[in-house]
Amino acid sequence: MPTPVEKLIGGLRVESTPLLFEYAQSLLPTMMEIVAIASQDLAVAVATKQINPKGDLSSPEVMASIFPALRNLAAYLQGKLEVLAPKVMATTRVAAPISSGEMEWHELSKVKDRAYIFDEYPQLYMPILVHAGVVTFSRFFPELGRRGREAAASTSKDSSPST
Repeated sequence: MPTPVEKLIGGLRVESTPLLFEYAQSLLPTMMEIVAIASQDLAVAVATKQINPKGDLSSPEVMASIFPALRNLAAYLQGKLEVLAPKVMATTRVAAPISSGEMEWHELSKVKDRAYIFDEYPQLYMPILVHAGVVTFSRFFPELGRRGREAAASTSKDSSPST
């Protein structure tokens, strides 16, 4: 059974378990296409030194240089993300406070839990989706996967809420 990978994202404890092989394999072609589309434009920007991959990704200059890649990716994802994201996050759960202030696990495989988390924390949608994707799909690319799993688990020892 795959081992869950925990990460602190935006102050919330996020735990993703890799999707089982058969399910992940059916999503792999779409994920590879997403990576290819994004990488193509980003590779050009890095090669022409328009962006420094180790630079501040929030700077206006970097954002402007990666905008074409984001635009192409957004066009590809039009209508696909709402179907793909719940599948990728099907084995992800988030510990977040409820109205009483207590921490409670929210299973992102459940519509009501996804709605709660992303209505309350819309800024965490893409980081959680990327984390879930790295946890599952890095297994298909061992060298990239090793770094991906290390990155996914890099904050797993941070303080986490009680459950």
